[in-house]
Parts: sequence; structure tokens; C-alpha cells
Amino acid sequence: MKADLLQQAISHHQAGELQQAVPIYQQILVKEPDHADANHLLGLLAHQLGDHETAAQLVSKAIEKNPAQTLYFCNLGIIRMALQQWDNAISAFHAALQSSHGDGKTYSNLGLSLEKTGRCDEAISAYQNALSLNPGDTETLNRLGNVYSQLKRLEEATATYQRALDINPSSLATLNNLGIALKDNGMLDESIIAYRRAVSISPERVEIMCNLAMALLDTGQLREAETICQQALSYNPAYAATYKQLFDALHFQQRTADWDAMLDTALHQASLSANERNHLLISRAIIAWIHGDLNACESHQTMAKAILDCPPTDKVTYSALGYYKFLQALLIFRQEHPSLYAQSAEETLHIIGDSHNLSYADTVITLKGIRHKVASHLIMGCKAWHLARPGMNRFKASFDCALQQLPHGATAIISIGEIDCRHNEGIFPAHKKYQTDLKSSIESLVHDFVHYVVNKTREMELKLIFYGVPAPHCSLSHLSNHDRQTFLQVVELFNGCLANAALSSHCGFIDVYGQTVTENGLADGRHHIDAFHLSPDFLAHACRQSGMDAAI
Repeated sequence: MKADLLQQAISHHQAGELQQAVPIYQQILVKEPDHADANHLLGLLAHQLGDHETAAQLVSKAIEKNPAQTLYFCNLGIIRMALQQWDNAISAFHAALQSSHGDGKTYSNLGLSLEKTGRCDEAISAYQNALSLNPGDTETLNRLGNVYSQLKRLEEATATYQRALDINPSSLATLNNLGIALKDNGMLDESIIAYRRAVSISPERVEIMCNLAMALLDTGQLREAETICQQALSYNPAYAATYKQLFDALHFQQRTADWDAMLDTALHQASLSANERNHLLISRAIIAWIHGDLNACESHQTMAKAILDCPPTDKVTYSALGYYKFLQALLIFRQEHPSLYAQSAEETLHIIGDSHNLSYADTVITLKGIRHKVASHLIMGCKAWHLARPGMNRFKASFDCALQQLPHGATAIISIGEIDCRHNEGIFPAHKKYQTDLKSSIESLVHDFVHYVVNKTREMELKLIFYGVPAPHCSLSHLSNHDRQTFLQVVELFNGCLANAALSSHCGFIDVYGQTVTENGLADGRHHIDAFHLSPDFLAHACRQSGMDAAI
């Protein structure tokens, strides 16, 4: 009778009729609470219904009554994985493997559990054991490739993904993983090919389309990246990650009005966290500031004020918070110094570069006796290194787009290089990591950067002025004395090389460093509006001090 009931429950279970199976398993356990198979199978059913805690209890009880059943340990391990109890899952899989010769699936699950606990070398061994038993297991090949990617063993990762594709050429997961590994290995063109294959198989997979858009952006294909994002939004208009790539595509094309419109769309349609919403509002505030729309800038800043209550835990939030505080300082300055903005101007002075150019947006300065209104062309995150390196990238493409907005013979300040000279990114950490020769590496970087800019603008006959890097005004207390001196040397050397390269190319140079540095190599803050940026009235002062009338 009991066997008949068990078989009846199993029949329902195997047919997917879970709710019909539950009371039959329970009926068996009422009569025989220690029935190992009934506990195990009811535990599996609970796992299938999402009640993993109950599942773990039932399968554990089955193991107590029949510890010789390898299958019980295998399934307990899977349930522990669902609970993200990785150490317990490892113990269960080890027990299963000790009681039998093991199977590929158990080794693969053991590998994933080891990977989740950071034991990557052991995970690789487990995956290799799984593949020795089942060489055609593409899921395990993908898992192994993922571990290699985590360890930056990118050649092994790409080779492993390729093995999986040889077995199943249309696997979306494998093509996506291969694209990621190729991109991380600097093989952008090859990664784009992998992503395109995946999208051609399943164009509705918006996360893969986002990865394709990102790779296209990294190769400077801004228009195509925009098109891919628009296609992705047609499938899922609420997918926040798509908007992020689309924002970048529009921003780097210098299409601020379109960027602002899309930010507004995302705020109404995308599924956003509170923090993501704040990031978008701050971006809108930046655009409003560039356009001189103070009311809109203040409104967006007010709505994003909650970012002050969110301690930054990632680089994106840290950057957004920095922009928020920077804009607040600029708004206050403008209210207190209206005359710097109110004058009429005969000509436009264009400034292209990183966030430093926002300080001077919409100000009026006099050059050669002529009043110029400053127009800001922002390229977020742009380093001299981005323009100096070979090959096209999003920053070079954005620089080209900015140039297209300038008339022939215009005056343009190039404000790029401060991010290269920070203590936490750019030249200094690269020098520490690779032990480069500081002087020669900076000379080479600056030469290639200036050479690129001059060649790009030659036919436009622009009056170029390179804007130096201010002396540091941020805290360096975390650096050792040796590192502190090396870092300060980086800033000094960069400025010296930039001055020489600019002047030898018959360009102007604004010696920002010389006008902000003190005896200890730091700025005293007199000209700063925050830890990194200079006050909006500094540009006019710096031009006078640098003799710009003669240099232009």
C-alpha cells in the first residue's frame, strides 16, 4: 500500500503535477515520518516550489536515515546552492563524490560552489574533472571559461568558450561570455563579432545588445551604438542598462539636447533605483549648466539632493556625488558673481575637455581686447592617454564630434590631463604597478597627446591653447612620504612636458600649475572651488598671467 502511494506521488511529480503530489508524500510521512525516499522527494518538490529552507530540512532528514544514497547528497548540494550556502553545498558535493565515483554534474556544481567562495584554483580542478567525464558539457565549459576570465587568464577563457561553441555554435550564453572575455583582452573587434552573432540568433536579448553597444562605444562607433540601444529599447523600454549605453552614445556625440531628452524619457520609463534616478538628474543638471539654464540646473539638483544621504560604494556613485557638489558650488558662485556672466561678447571661446571646463561655461573673458563667451564641450572622463593611444575609441570620437561644432579658425582651449594626474588613476598608479621610467613615459604620453590634437585640428586652423593641470588640492595623507613625492613629481613633470610640447607646436599654454602651486608642491586652495576644480574666475586671471594676448 505504501509503495503504491509512493509510486502515485512520483507519477504526479514526474508529470509536473506538484500540488497533487504534495499531499500524497505528506500522507506517507504521517504514517512513517522517517521514510527516506518520501522525505527526499518532498524536499525536491519544496525546492522546485521555491521553499529551499524546507527542502534542505527534508533532504537532510532523508540523509540521516539513509546516508548511503549518493543522490541525496547531490540534491542537498543543489538546494544549498539555491540558498547561496556555498560552504554547505561544497560539503554535500564532497560527500556525494566520496560515496561514489562521481558524475560530471556533481563535479560541475562543486566547481561553481568553490568559485563562489573564491577558491578558483579548486574550482578549475573540479570543472576539469567534470569535463573528463563529460567533454561535451557546454554549461561546464562556460563555467570554466568564467573562472579563467575572473583570473584574467583570458587566452584560456577564450579557448574554453570556443570549445563550447564548437559543440553548440548558437549558444547565446557562450557567445556573450566570449564577447566579454575578448573585450577584456582588448580584442574589441573580435568581441563585436561574437556579440553580433548572438544578436542575430536572438535579437530580443537586450542584455547582449547592451554589451554590443558598449563594445561599439569603446571602438568609437557612436552612431551604431546608438542604433543598437534604440533597437534594445523597442524590445524592453524599461531596461535601465540600455539607457546607460544610449546616454554615453549621445553624450560622446556632443548631442546634449538629445541626451537631455533621453534622460527625461528614462526618468519616466526605466526601472530605476533611487540612486540611479539621482545619477540621471545630476546628468540633466550638468546639461542645463552647460546651456546656461540655471533654473533647470537648480531644479534637477534639488530633486537629486537625496544623493547626499547615500555614501558612495562604487565609482559611478562617487563620480555622480562629485558632480553634484561641484555644480552646487558653481551655482552659488554664479549667484555671488553675476557680472562674470552678464557681459555681452563679440566672439566665442571654445573649451574642450573633462569636467574642468564646466567651471568656465558661460563666463565672459577678454582675449586680445575682445570679449569672448566661453562655450563648454564636455567629454566626461577623458584623459590625455585616451587621445594619445593608437586606434579609435569613444573619447577620440567625441573629440572629433566636438571639433565639428567649432567654426574654422576658432579659438579653442584643450582642458585634458587632470585625470591622468590623479593619485588614484592615470600615470601615478600605472607607474607604481609597472615601474615605468617616470620622465620618459610622461614625455611620450604628452607628445602623442599634443601631436594627436594638433594634427586633428590642422585643417581647421584653430587657435589652440593647452590648459595645464592645477597643483593638487586633495588630501594625500594616505600616501607614504615616498609615494607623495613621486605623485607630486608626476603633476610637475606632466605640466612641464605639456608646456614644452604646446609651445613647440606653436600653440598657447595656460600655466595653471605655476599659478596654483606652493612651496610644498600642493595648492593652497585660493583658486579652487572644490578639491579638484578651479573657480570660474580663474580662467580670466590665468590668461592674463600667462600672457595669452601674445600667445594666441
